[in-house]
Amino acid sequence: MKILFYTNNINPTFGGSVFSLQLLVKELIDLGVDVKVIVNRHHEKEVELGVPVIALNAKFGDLQRPFLLKKIVAKETPDVIFATMRPMMISLGIAHLFSPGSNTKFAGIERMADHGLLYLGKLKYIPKRFFVKLTYGLLDHIVAISEFVKRDLHETYWLPFDKLSVVYNAVDLESIREKAKKALPKEDEALFKNKKVMLNIGRLTEQKAQYHLINILSLLKDKCPNLDLVILGEGKLKESLLKQAKQCGVEGRVHLLGQRDNPFPYIGNAKLFALTSVHEAFGRVVLESMAIATPVVAFDARGGHVELLADGAGTIVSKENEKEFSEAVLKVLEDNEKRTKIVEAAYNKSNSFSARAHAEAYINCVRKLVKNET
Repeated sequence: MKILFYTNNINPTFGGSVFSLQLLVKELIDLGVDVKVIVNRHHEKEVELGVPVIALNAKFGDLQRPFLLKKIVAKETPDVIFATMRPMMISLGIAHLFSPGSNTKFAGIERMADHGLLYLGKLKYIPKRFFVKLTYGLLDHIVAISEFVKRDLHETYWLPFDKLSVVYNAVDLESIREKAKKALPKEDEALFKNKKVMLNIGRLTEQKAQYHLINILSLLKDKCPNLDLVILGEGKLKESLLKQAKQCGVEGRVHLLGQRDNPFPYIGNAKLFALTSVHEAFGRVVLESMAIATPVVAFDARGGHVELLADGAGTIVSKENEKEFSEAVLKVLEDNEKRTKIVEAAYNKSNSFSARAHAEAYINCVRKLVKNET
């Protein structure tokens, strides 16, 4: 079996999609699959994949990329080529249009859950939605990383369900549990000593909506005086969040630490992980918290994190209801029996999201595509 993956780049700063690809490629190699990766351009800093990486280096950008992809596919003759993220999926769809008679299956991996949020109910975006429908429709199949993403594609671009399937992301369970056992950096130890920490990890952006967490902390500042908020991540809203913390009277209890190479000891030492995002296609950090046995409280927002936390594996509260969220936080902190049940359910559920199971799901998807069974 031979698989090609086409992505924008493999720069580690690009986010979770790069690490998802890295983990998937590693497992596929271990299972005997021939894998190569195509990127638009090389970057100075790239993750190690252990497979050949082909750069398109298109001088004319998106206008040229479909034709370069067509040549690579004709040369490599993979069973399937998967493109990840919308621009690459569009280019691959057009490449398929210009590859009549190819035995290769052309497929996409959709990792975004905000299509409907951006376009539904807005007449001016109907032409764009039709364009995406047409170009996505040129692909043989699209894998969504959650059931929500699958529904979002169907509702926003009118894609038929029989052309869509779901393969959830995975985490390297053994690795993150080992990393979680490592000591916190000395400069951050005091933040967790004799305190209860509500943790969030993510870019400081409108999508992650950490401003809710400062309001929630403010609601709890008297009921839980030893509760602090720690956020790992960088972003344009840093100064705004610090100003908000001061206005709410919790500036000494809000700690924006920036990026950390190993976030897992922070998750392991936190009393809970709090997610206030507007949308999360999957919610990798939620799954990581579940695997490390840290309970999660999250808004019922758009995305796969709601699926992860279902069946008692976490606490979901009404979207943007800060009062309800604060009450849920307090219950997790004070009700040991409830906390134990959540942690056990989450930990057990996380074990089904192993990297090996993830890779096997892709192999099964490829087999079905080759046999035209999807």
